[in-house]
Amino acid sequence: MTDKQHNLIGIINERINSMVGDCNTFLLAKQEVNNFDKTESVGGGNFLGALGALSAILFLARLYCKLIKSEEHGDGMFLKLVRDFPDHLGLCGSDKDIKDLWRNYRVALAHMISPKRPVAAFTKWEGHTFEEYLTKINSSTTSAFQIDIPEKGSTFIEFEFLVRDVTRITNWLTDKISNGDFDEQTVLNVLNWAKSKCS
Repeated sequence: MTDKQHNLIGIINERINSMVGDCNTFLLAKQEVNNFDKTESVGGGNFLGALGALSAILFLARLYCKLIKSEEHGDGMFLKLVRDFPDHLGLCGSDKDIKDLWRNYRVALAHMISPKRPVAAFTKWEGHTFEEYLTKINSSTTSAFQIDIPEKGSTFIEFEFLVRDVTRITNWLTDKISNGDFDEQTVLNVLNWAKSKCS
């Protein structure tokens, strides 16, 4: 592996590990809040968790499109990442369906505070340690995007599985970089871009 590949992978892992770590801390904090006898209603925090995970996916999609020299922007970058990622993300609809999903969640959360479709949380991990709970989520094949579930409002996100998918996408992208799937000049250009955005 070249220094450029190593440095780019380092930036990616630093950014993604920070977001995933924050999301996992948030999951633990949510459970601790749920253990208290609440006298006032508190939010579940699912919007914040989903926004964090979707922001990480946007970062990965942007990096990926730069590495493959794609001119896609916004929901087009998300679509390109979904279509090229070799594992199933539970998104098999039309291009329009996938772009709409991005607009209904990431764009609506980031710009209008609330998503157009529900964001759910995985069941509590009663009887399990937090590590066992994370292992259960990370080993699950459940899609983060639950499509056509009438009782949940047609489509919803389970953000714990979305965080899991951020890690899966990161591993795929960093493996492609370390395996030399992108030419040296492109890696250098993306490294310089990432340094300018992440410093």
